[in-house]
Amino acid sequence: MEVLKNSEKRWLRYDFSAPEIHDLSMDLANKTQQFQTVSDEKKSVSSQFKSKLDSIQSDLNSLSNKVASGYEIREVECEVKYHKPEQGKKTIIRKDNNQKIIEKMTSEEWNLFNQEQEETA
Repeated sequence: MEVLKNSEKRWLRYDFSAPEIHDLSMDLANKTQQFQTVSDEKKSVSSQFKSKLDSIQSDLNSLSNKVASGYEIREVECEVKYHKPEQGKKTIIRKDNNQKIIEKMTSEEWNLFNQEQEETA
């Protein structure tokens, strides 16, 4: 014959007391703050890394364009000789490589330099 136990364990509803609710509420508030703090840190760090990555991507695009095209537009110091090689034209001489470019003078340039200038030797 089997002997019956006087006690057993069961999963049943348990209603929290007021002090327990208070303690749980404090834990909930603290965890919520902790979550928000870590979430804000993550956003800040992500934003910093995104900014760094965007800067690097911009440099990559610029370098890629330079390599693909083989040139870039730069500001170059030039000497301008008006009415050379002939009246109404100007010769532009690059100071970095002495390359000569001949262009037609603009109307503004023509008005300013309307007389052929003699070179002084």
